[in-house]
Amino acid sequence: MSARLLRLVPAVAFVVACSAPEPPKITPKEVAVTGLTNTGLNLSAKIAVENPNGFDITAQSVKGRVVVNGTVDLGPVTLDKAFALPAKTTTMMDVPLTLTWESAAPLIPLAQKPIVPFTVDGTVQFGGRVTVTLPFHLEGTLPRDQILKSAVMKLPIQLPL
Repeated sequence: MSARLLRLVPAVAFVVACSAPEPPKITPKEVAVTGLTNTGLNLSAKIAVENPNGFDITAQSVKGRVVVNGTVDLGPVTLDKAFALPAKTTTMMDVPLTLTWESAAPLIPLAQKPIVPFTVDGTVQFGGRVTVTLPFHLEGTLPRDQILKSAVMKLPIQLPL
């Protein structure tokens, strides 16, 4: 090997070792209704988060906005609970989301549809002293029977005396 090539090898190794970390890859999987009240909707979102780096990463928060049927904005959702992502691993996460509203009236026409489409657009904030915020987009449907089942579970039952 020439002396010039020998000097180049450590420089290339240094550049490779100091390259910027790769951002985690977020893949939304599904959303399910876990509860329904007159003041809000509880959801459980399943997402796969891959950490392609050789070191653990901490996610600080998840924020999003849910829109059903392309027209009804259910407002913001936030999860401010840190979670760890191990190095070179894909982690399946159940993210509980609570949507609150002043009135469920905009949702009443949707109860007549067999399937209600929804979207969730949001961000996940990763890091500690240095943070990276990555966007995600989730599309899916909520079957009417799942929404009704959640609503019925929350209704008070009165027994005849």
